[in-house]
Amino acid sequence: MEDPVNSAKFVTIVERDEREEQNLITRRNTQMGHSDEDTGEALLFHPNCGTYAQVINNGRTAHRPNAADDFNNGVVLTRRHLKPNEMFEVRLDRCVDKWAGSLEIGVTTHPPTDLEYPSTMTNVRSGTWMMTGNGVMHNGTTIIDDYGQNLDRLKVGDRVGVLRKDNGNLHFFVNGVDQGQAASNVPENIFGVVDLYGQAAQATVVQHTDHCSSDVLPSSVSSSTIYRCVIKCYVSVQWCLAIMGLAVMDFIQ
Repeated sequence: MEDPVNSAKFVTIVERDEREEQNLITRRNTQMGHSDEDTGEALLFHPNCGTYAQVINNGRTAHRPNAADDFNNGVVLTRRHLKPNEMFEVRLDRCVDKWAGSLEIGVTTHPPTDLEYPSTMTNVRSGTWMMTGNGVMHNGTTIIDDYGQNLDRLKVGDRVGVLRKDNGNLHFFVNGVDQGQAASNVPENIFGVVDLYGQAAQATVVQHTDHCSSDVLPSSVSSSTIYRCVIKCYVSVQWCLAIMGLAVMDFIQ
């Protein structure tokens, strides 16, 4: 017959582990300064956007719903300025097998509430740096002809990003790989820009507060996912230790 005393001990251990798991999760969210639902500081798209673009998914995603009928007017900006050394990265979610060109990414000093949205961001003649194809443009003029991977060859699931370092140098990234310095003396107080041009029909912002370094992990694996796995392993170990303790006590008795 099962010893009711030992059984009670076992239940107590399990309940303690469940509370500890929740406490660890709570402490983690507190240390990070936000919960999964708190997106106050997250990089999101501003609802003001190009004529043929729409911002959906609580600001995380932008798309051209009629991408098969039009190829431009898909410019979207971030809601807030980019911080120094902060990566603005998006994942290409959907393409159409039509048109030439694809997603373009960059930064601009123009706020999303003041910009007169152009048909394509490479037409803007002030305060704007864009990576388009495998070139870099500043205020509508090409400053680098042969730069990095060609964005016109992006596939669904690929990621592109831009980062302004605290020294004013601008770098673009493709699938987490730095394509090198694209510009210098870029001012502070810039907004992230994505141009859903040509074949690019939808893109989603990658939230780096929920991801480890892209050099270490694939984009589909978040640090929160790994954390949950660690917690589950921890609970499993405690279960095993509890069972082993009960077995030893039964053996001694």
